Amino acid sequence: MSLITRVVALLVALSLAAVGASVPVIWTKVTEQAGDPKIIRDSSGNFYHAVPTGTFFNKQVVITRYNAMGAVAWTRKISGSSSDGNQFSVRGLAATSTSLIVVLHERTNGGAGSFVSSVMYVYDLATGNFLLFSTSQSFEYSAPAASATQFAVMRRTTSTDMVSINFRQASGTDISTFNIGPAKRLGVVTMDSDGDAYTASGLEDGTALVSRYTADGMIFQTVFDAPDRHTETPIRIVADRPGRRVYVLAQTVPDLPNNVDAMLYVANLLTGVPIATVQVAPSSGDSDPQDLTLLPSSGVVASAATSNGITSVRRFGVNGNTVWTSVITQSPSTGRRSHAVDPDGNLLVLGPTDFGDKIRVDRLNMATGVLIQTHQHLIGFPAEPLQLLTDAAGSFFMTSRLGQDALFQLVQVADLTFSANNVTGGTAVEGRIDAGEAFASDRTWQITSSNPALASVPSSVILPASQDHVTFPITVSGATSNTNVSINVRHGGFISQKTLTVVQSNVQSVSITPQVVIGGVATTADLTLTGNAPTGGRTVTLSSNKPAVASVPASVNVPSGQSTHAVPVTTFGVNSNQGVVITATTGAVSRTAFFAVNAPSLTSISIAPGSIKGGLNATLTLNINGIAPTGGFSIVLFSGAPAIVILSASAGIPAGAVTHNVNVPTTAVTSSTNVLIFATRSGIYKTTSLTVTP
Repeated sequence: MSLITRVVALLVALSLAAVGASVPVIWTKVTEQAGDPKIIRDSSGNFYHAVPTGTFFNKQVVITRYNAMGAVAWTRKISGSSSDGNQFSVRGLAATSTSLIVVLHERTNGGAGSFVSSVMYVYDLATGNFLLFSTSQSFEYSAPAASATQFAVMRRTTSTDMVSINFRQASGTDISTFNIGPAKRLGVVTMDSDGDAYTASGLEDGTALVSRYTADGMIFQTVFDAPDRHTETPIRIVADRPGRRVYVLAQTVPDLPNNVDAMLYVANLLTGVPIATVQVAPSSGDSDPQDLTLLPSSGVVASAATSNGITSVRRFGVNGNTVWTSVITQSPSTGRRSHAVDPDGNLLVLGPTDFGDKIRVDRLNMATGVLIQTHQHLIGFPAEPLQLLTDAAGSFFMTSRLGQDALFQLVQVADLTFSANNVTGGTAVEGRIDAGEAFASDRTWQITSSNPALASVPSSVILPASQDHVTFPITVSGATSNTNVSINVRHGGFISQKTLTVVQSNVQSVSITPQVVIGGVATTADLTLTGNAPTGGRTVTLSSNKPAVASVPASVNVPSGQSTHAVPVTTFGVNSNQGVVITATTGAVSRTAFFAVNAPSLTSISIAPGSIKGGLNATLTLNINGIAPTGGFSIVLFSGAPAIVILSASAGIPAGAVTHNVNVPTTAVTSSTNVLIFATRSGIYKTTSLTVTP
């Protein structure tokens, strides 16, 4: 199949998975593969995915670091030089707090032989350098095991079958090496948090050797010899230090008939004394051991794929006693079974289906082994499940093979989305749960918020039967600072979690009403925030570019739960029209508004009394429509008969006043005379008249 054909087929399969699968695919990473990929997760939640590829004559391994959201932190490539065969296989990965340990196997005889030689690299996470620590066709290394500060590997000398345990610092610097003894099959190693290593190897005589070592030497060695078995090959080992047990899952070959089955060995962690040797699957037919999951201080769960088309899953107590056995009907021909524990403490089992384009996850009650739910995941043909990891949010991180590609995927039982992801208080937000399929009955999803004071949610929502999605409201309050709130939706042990960011409200706009005022007339600045103010209110600072013309408070507090607020603006008298800019600021966000403060206008004049005997004084009253500015407001005066009605050339309305009286003297006349009086300012004329009598 050509590369283009493979890519097209893969895209079609993934599109089907996104549309028609029973669980939503959150993201998918695809790598061309020529061998078995491996994946581990470090203590910080990062993933390391190592895939042998077909590049450079199948002698390249691509290692990629992902975070939990699928973002690539880095990719490194290790390339070989030979031109024959599938040159590299990944034996195993391990991670300390500062380094990644990669053990590769390489074919002997220029690619024509078996995978027995080993290449070991230590990748320094701080410097980004790969350090080659071993490459030799004389040795076979096991998959590594690590604690926070050191790691250990088992090494078998191919010429003598002598097995040893090698302790190294996280940097790769050698600490110590101890001979375990001769073994035909290398076996497996694990390490506890204190750096003690536990090993299991298949011996020449068909028995299994279980050991415990520290970097200072051996603690114990114990031989397990399952009855009527002549070959015992350990494939998994876990150590339960609090429960004082070591568990080993092994593939064994019975004396008669000549098939294989899965055995569990249990030993005392302190002394190595054997406690139990138990068969994992029913005795009829082959049973190939698959995975081993530790239940701290409570035993283990072991699984085996049988030749009659089932997966046998059995929970064992600390003394090897059977707690329950569950049988899952699956096609035994492709892929591997892998275990994980969900947030409710129940068991998840990844495995194949009878359909070649799907894999499945079965959820078993950990207390009883009863099947709770089955979720199928459409990948495409041919689909081979490999490894399952889970996190506290109930997500499934799965590796699988699809033809000539390695898939690393994050899938969830349901996907959670929001109508808006960055919101302010008072914003209407809707959450939506999208399941991959409609179910025959209603399903209740529990909903929680990590900060209900900021983002409150209903306690639950029902996904109705025959529907594949449901929505629920999220009530958002004001935040004093930008705050991430985790919204969780949960059905059983399956959780989907997303982050909603509640953003602190800022000033969105400021407007002036009215926009044109006469100096001395009050106006209002209307503030609008991007959302509701938080508890305690939201402080908005204010300023005017001409405080002598219009002033505002230095700051105001928009009350809690409100998004608008009116601020009084004080204006002062001016001699000429003035443009003023008011600025409102919250944090780094500022908004401005422009308005005009105009000079007052002459609105009217009047004289009293309206008729006066010549020689007496009258009073002229001048009125303006705003307060006079500093220095007064000058008005030009004219008399229609200046010899009879005597006016000064101008009169000034005092600062702060809106009216002013002017004394108007008159002279004696021989007959009644009507005299016009004029007042003007800025092109505005006002008149009145005074009758002067004899």
